[in-house]
Amino acid sequence: MAGCRELARLPKAKALRSLNFKRTTPGSIVASLFATSNRRKVLDPTHIAASIPPIQRKAVFPNYKTHAFTLRLLPQALLAEPEFRFPDPPFHYVTRSQSPHRLNMSLAREIASDVHHSPFVRSKMTTKLKSAISLVVTRGANVRSEGDGKPMIFFDEQDVGEKWLLQNWTYSVRLALPMLRISYVELIPLLRDALNNVKARGDAIEAAWAAGHPLPDDARCIANRRHRSGASKRHKQS
Repeated sequence: MAGCRELARLPKAKALRSLNFKRTTPGSIVASLFATSNRRKVLDPTHIAASIPPIQRKAVFPNYKTHAFTLRLLPQALLAEPEFRFPDPPFHYVTRSQSPHRLNMSLAREIASDVHHSPFVRSKMTTKLKSAISLVVTRGANVRSEGDGKPMIFFDEQDVGEKWLLQNWTYSVRLALPMLRISYVELIPLLRDALNNVKARGDAIEAAWAAGHPLPDDARCIANRRHRSGASKRHKQS
C-alpha cells in the first residue's frame, strides 16, 4: 500500500477488523469448474446443485471479468474432493469464523506462469488483491472525486461486513498482468462492482435452491443453451 496517502493513515477498525483466507477452501474449484466428466467426486453429492453437469458450471454460476482479473464462484458443496484430506479430520465446508471481529472468505488464486515468470511477482499480485478485498469488506473502501476532480479513497464503517460475501461459496480469481500496476484507486471500484454483481447472482441462486430448483430461470436457460451447443459439437465430431 506504499504511496497511497489515504491508506498510510488508516485508523483502527471499530467492528470487523480482518478477513481470514486460511483453511477456508476444503476442495478444488479448478478441478470442479474445468472437469469434463462427473468422475471427480464433489464434497456433497446430495446438494441440490450437484445435478448440474461439470461442463455447465462455469457458465451458470456467478462470474465477472475485468481487464485485471476474472472472478468465478462455485458453491463449496461442489468443490472437487481432494485426493488427500488435510487436516485429519478435515474441516467442514460450512465452517464459519468464531470471532465477531473476523470474517472468513474462501479464495482460490489462478495466475498462469506466462503472466509473469517470477513467483515473487505473482505472489505480490495476490497480496494486492487480498488487501483491496479486505479494505472493501472490512472498511467499506470506496472512491470519490475531490473538488479538483482527483479521485480519492474514503471509508464508510456502515458499508462493511457479510453483505459483500457469499458464505459457503469459493471465490476463484484469475489474475492478469495489469494487476501488477493497477492502483488501489482503480482497483477498489472494480472489486466493489465485481463483489456486488456475483453476490446478487449468488443470492438469486440460493433463493432458487430454497424453492427446490438447482438454478433460477435465467441460469437454467444458459445451461440449456450450453447443453445443446455441446451436443451439437459432439454430433459433428462423430
